[in-house]
Parts: sequence; structure tokens; C-alpha cells
Amino acid sequence: MLITEYTTACNAIEVAVNKAKNELLSTLINKFTRAIWFNYIQERSTNTAYWYDQFKNPEIFNKILFHLCNSGWVISITEPTKNWAELNINENKVKDYYSSEDIKSIRIDYKFRKYQLPDSNTTAQDTVLTKTPLGLRSTGLTRPGATKQAGNTFTYDIAMLSKYYEVIKLNLTKSIRLLPTESNKEVTYDEVSVEILNYIMLTDEEHKIGNSYIDSRGRLIKDLLSKVFNPISNKDARALIVTKPKKLGFKGKRRVFLAIAELLGYKPNTIAEKLALGEQAYADKKFLVIDITDKSVKIKQDMLDAGASTKDIAEALEQESTRVEKARAEVCHNIWLDRLYFNLDCYEPALSNWNTPIELDQTASMLQIEGTLLNHKPFLEMTNVIGDTLGDAWSFNEAGITRNQFKKAMTPRLYGSGQSCSTLWTNAKIKWNISQVKAFEKELSTGDMAVADKFKEFIINNVQPKEVMTVKIWNEVFTIYPNRFKSVGDYTLKYDIYDSRVKSVRSIYHTHTKKVADLEQFRTYFVTLLVHNLDSQLADFIENNTEWCLAIYDAFIAHPADASDIETAYCLFMKDLHTNRAMIIKDFFDSVGITTKSKEWAELQAVIRPLEEEFIPQATALK
Repeated sequence: MLITEYTTACNAIEVAVNKAKNELLSTLINKFTRAIWFNYIQERSTNTAYWYDQFKNPEIFNKILFHLCNSGWVISITEPTKNWAELNINENKVKDYYSSEDIKSIRIDYKFRKYQLPDSNTTAQDTVLTKTPLGLRSTGLTRPGATKQAGNTFTYDIAMLSKYYEVIKLNLTKSIRLLPTESNKEVTYDEVSVEILNYIMLTDEEHKIGNSYIDSRGRLIKDLLSKVFNPISNKDARALIVTKPKKLGFKGKRRVFLAIAELLGYKPNTIAEKLALGEQAYADKKFLVIDITDKSVKIKQDMLDAGASTKDIAEALEQESTRVEKARAEVCHNIWLDRLYFNLDCYEPALSNWNTPIELDQTASMLQIEGTLLNHKPFLEMTNVIGDTLGDAWSFNEAGITRNQFKKAMTPRLYGSGQSCSTLWTNAKIKWNISQVKAFEKELSTGDMAVADKFKEFIINNVQPKEVMTVKIWNEVFTIYPNRFKSVGDYTLKYDIYDSRVKSVRSIYHTHTKKVADLEQFRTYFVTLLVHNLDSQLADFIENNTEWCLAIYDAFIAHPADASDIETAYCLFMKDLHTNRAMIIKDFFDSVGITTKSKEWAELQAVIRPLEEEFIPQATALK
């Protein structure tokens, strides 16, 4: 919110400066003055040089600065020796109208409203805009399923939120606490986050899934993502979602038991075994054994008593902190289990009282898509698209490599990363040895993953990227732009900016880097473009054919009774994808300049182990 007195002053300045009634200039002045105020509310300064560039008229800009400063509301600071300039609201002027407590309340209210979840009054909009390097624009992509779901609502399980409140609060503020920029602010995001969490707990307000825009590949970027305690990025929130109650039904109950087994991390060989494990877990009220107690104080004292070095103590304390953080991150599974067990205890087949959703997650969606496109049987089997047994694409029993370790390196490599597995493991703070590196690289070159690696390399090596391209991927034709840029030289600009302290214009110099599209680096984009676009088409198809569904890339949160609708939609889509695979690949390749008349494509075809029998996709691919 802008305080009335500041708004009045800004309006007067706009009239004084803009006598020609230029609508574009009026809009720009309004954006500029609002930016100064809202930056003040967020306890940060305004970059003067940025706005100097926006106005593209130094005379007009400095006239506006003069009036803003002369009104007493703004202080303009220009430092020629540092080539730096900034604008700030004059605190003394504010204090003429508001106390320090008032300003703090304004700041809390602003951040609260900014990061609060979309409420029931949010207006659903068509999902037709794509986020590009040039800003939001229409590229040809649309997501009707996201539009359909935008108006759907949810609440949170307040009783369970209260029960797990302390650990949820710690998880919520974990990343914020680590930001150095927050430490010196009067109102931190940490505080606001807790305020929002408390508001949710005390009001039980209904929230909307809300609107989305589309990323350049087709995946959704939901407005929810920018909000505190949203169920997309926050797994505790996801575990607490309450949907509208309805009958569970036999199929729904079956999916609940499968969800229980999944939450507990069971890896059985068949669906029947997984179902039995889920049923038994419910009978036993089985939970994950999680120790979230921080033992840092005892560890430190014990090591001091033992005469340990400062370095060793610091390392041990860091390990303990990491352990506790990881343990707290697992609590979401127990929250969800707690809710499912409670609902099962209260379950009556005749009643429409089930309100706890479950998550259906594609097994290694990238390999599912590539396996279907290439008709590569091993990928279809290991991702459970076909077959009677349950595979795990990321299970790798060589050289002591763990599942998590294998996935952390293999996924980015198959998507086009040029980093070595050792670098990826190091960045993920995973210990490794030379034997593991050799085993990983062997799998990538000659193992089951070789097909995906060769497919990736073929696309990267043969695509013909341009600065603007029209791409065709199955049902969609849309425009893409480069997302990689390179520097081609520097240039320096002079900024003559009014300084309110000396009441005159002072000069600073900014060096800008001239950038152009890096089409060579842009090559790596096209692997994810194909895979992510197809899985986004799948996600939208599922959302469009399900009553209530929150799609999170390749995972779907839904009422258990609607799980069969998701399974049906999934199987229909994958069947069509497989039937049309040759056309899809040809159209995509043609649109990006790839020809299959090459030795490299022939070599890829040679290592594919084709599915000879009829392709019948299974719902087991959704774990």
C-alpha cells in the first residue's frame, strides 16, 4: 500500500512534469514512484541507474528526481567515486505521519499479502502466456487443464498442522534463516512466514489452486510457487491438503494402501505385494522412524572432553546439522501417513467423508517418455509402463553406488549436463571414489542408460538452433527463444543523476556487458524441450480429465477416488504417444533442423531393444 500523503505528492509531481498528458510517461512515472515506495516497504533501496535507463530521457528523469526530492519524500544519493546511485524514502518525512510501529505494521501487512496463498476470491484466468527471455508473451502454448483447475479449492488439515506445528515451522523458515540479506531487516520473511502459517492455522481459510503461466518448454509455473507454505514446493503443506469430501470406493481404498506403502519407501516386486504391505502397515500403524532431536550440544561437549580439535568439532557439528535437516524433511511422510490412518479408522463405505488426497508420481518420467518415443523395451520395463513386476530405474548395484547417488548424477547427465559424475556428487555433498566413477561411466556408455545418453548426444550434436524458432511437438506448434547468452564486449555509459544532498547533478559511469544468444550452448536445451513438453502435455491432459487435480510436473495430487480417472487418462495418453511416436519424432526433428540420415542415428537405432509385442501401458507407472 502507498500512504495517502506520498500518493498525493507523486500525483502532483506527475502533473508538474507531464504537462503534455503523455500516457506512456504517466504510466512510467507511476511505476517509478511506486517502486521507490515498495522498495522502502521491503527495506531496500531503489537502483537509480535502472530507472534512468527506463525513462530514456535524462532531462525528464532528473526533473522528476528534483520534484521527488524537493517534496521531502525522497533522498537521491549519487557517489561518483563508487559509480553508484540509489534512491530512498526519507524516513524523517515518513515519521511526520506514521510512528515506527505503524511502519512496521505496514511492512508486515505488505509482505503478508504478497506471500499469502490465493484465496477463494482469486479470479481464474486462461493459461496462455509463456515466460520467455523477452518476458511474458503468447508463443502458441496453451494449458486448458491448468485453466480448469485454477478455480478449484483446498484447505489444510488444521488438527495435523497443530500436532506437527513446531517441526513444520522449522522446515518453513529453514531456507529463509540462511539468507544473509534478512539478518538486518526490521521485518524478515522468517517472521512473515510464521505469521502466514499461524493465520492458516487459526482461520482454516479456503485457498484456490490459482493461475499459472507456462515455461518455455510447456511446463506450468503456478502462482502458488511464490506463496508461503504452498503445496508445490513445501512437502509439509502438500501432506496437509484437504480436498472436498467424497466417497472413497473400492478402487480409491486400494490406492490409499498403495500410497501408504510408497510413503514408507517400500520397494516390492509386484503391485499385489505393495498392496499387502500397505494394508499391513495400516494394521500396525507403521511410521518412519525419524530422530529430529538436535544433539549438537552433547556432541560438542563429548568431543571437547575427548580433546578433539576445533576443526573436527566443527565438521561433526555440521554433519549433525545436516542430519537433523534431512530428518525433518522426512516428517512430511509421517504427517501424510497419520492423516491416511486416521481417515481409514473413520472410513465408512456409505459415507462421503474422505478428504485426504494422495500423490501419484510417474516413475522416472524422462525414461518413460524416451522409452515410449523410441520403443525401447528396457526403459518401459524399468519405469513400470509395461510388465507385471515393479522396477526401479534408479536402482544401481555397482561399486556401492546408492540409489540417491545414481539418480543425482544420472538425471542431469541425461538431460544434457556436461559435468562429470564426480562433480555432480561433490556439489550434492555425496562422497565418492574412483571405482564408482568408473562404474557410472560404464553404465552411461554401455549399460541400460546408454540409449538415453546416445539420444541426448544425437539431439545436441545435430540440432540447428536459431535465435527464433517455431517448434512442433505432437499436438503443439510454438515459438522458442535462446536461453543461453554470451558476452561479446563491454561498453560504458555516463549517467548524469540529480543528488539531493548537494542539490546538483553528479555523474557516474556504468559498464555494461553486451550479450548475444549463445546458440552453441543453446543446443543442450532441446533434449529437455522434447521431454518436458511431452510430459507437460500429459500433465495437462490429466488435469483436464480429472475433477480435482494439482499437477506438480510429473506428479499428481488428487482424491483417491479420482485416481482411476488419472490412471485412465495416463494410459490413453501414453498409448497415443506410442502409436504416433514416429510422426512426433519426425515433426520435432524437422522443426529443429535434425536429419536422421546419419551414422549417429543408425548407431542409436542399433542399441535400441524394441518392444515386439503390443504396447499396453500400465497404471503401475504411476507409483
